Amino acid sequence: MTTRHTYRTRRASTIRTWIPDQPGAWAMALSPALSGLIVGGANTDSVWLFAAWTLCYCVQFTASRWLKSRMSRRYLKPMLGYLTALAIVGLPFVITRPGIMRWAPIYMVLAALSLLAAWTRRERSLWGNGVAVTASSLMAAVETSFGTRNIAGADCAVINGSLNRFLGDGSSTVVAAAGRCETSINAGMDAVRSLPVPGDWWNAYSLPIVGALLAALFAVVQFGSVLFVKTMIRERGKRSYVTASWIWHGVMVLGAGGTAGVSAVRGWDRLDAASVLLVVLVVWLLARAVALPILGRFRPLKPLIAGVTEMMSTVLTFALSLTLGLPLTM
Repeated sequence: MTTRHTYRTRRASTIRTWIPDQPGAWAMALSPALSGLIVGGANTDSVWLFAAWTLCYCVQFTASRWLKSRMSRRYLKPMLGYLTALAIVGLPFVITRPGIMRWAPIYMVLAALSLLAAWTRRERSLWGNGVAVTASSLMAAVETSFGTRNIAGADCAVINGSLNRFLGDGSSTVVAAAGRCETSINAGMDAVRSLPVPGDWWNAYSLPIVGALLAALFAVVQFGSVLFVKTMIRERGKRSYVTASWIWHGVMVLGAGGTAGVSAVRGWDRLDAASVLLVVLVVWLLARAVALPILGRFRPLKPLIAGVTEMMSTVLTFALSLTLGLPLTM
């Protein structure tokens, strides 16, 4: 019995060294990239990139533990294993799609800061969390740029849109649009996949507006989550963190209210659902940021409560990103 218990304990410990054991961290790391994949339009490039990013997260997780433990052999094998897998998956992507290198300077800085935070054991600090939020949020823009709908452009929508239904497949207007569509796709693929040059580092294809909007949305919400979770666990009871969290979420409510007001005045029908969901999201985020820390002053709240709350926030944010992004790319 003791031997079986010892085996199970060792097995569980081994699994924890290989697989990140925080569902909330998984959601925060992957939801922006998944949103960009869906909004941009799934294709071979975007799915391949998503797989590589998932391995990047696993490398960061294991490398951080290895550095934090002062290079313990326990964490060396998982780190090398994920690095090998990332090389197998990622290097062919970089070789065949060198356009991804336009993001390399940004992510090299973020990776260095993340590893520095792990080495100094400050990965839970505000700046350490900020680095993680920035890296994950930007993936919404990266994924969107490689998506089918981003590359295709507006001319391709004409072919499958209402104009095609009214004029028929053989009309000169649709045929002309088809020609422009093919040209647009080729230009988009070249712009996104080709090795960037200083004079054309960023363009409408490599940094689409909808991708930037999604990245900003996830960054603002996720950093608010960082502040909220700190008021519930590590910095519980500290007025400075509670105040910062309330101010951050209050500004989010004001911004969402202004956006909804502009949408209503200008009659942006496509954004009506997104505006409503945006208001619902920020009101929910502010309510939990205010109510739970106050309740925690009178009775201890388990970390599980904060975890479940943030999972709900992640689901709402993900739904909003699709509601906002899909109408802008279809």
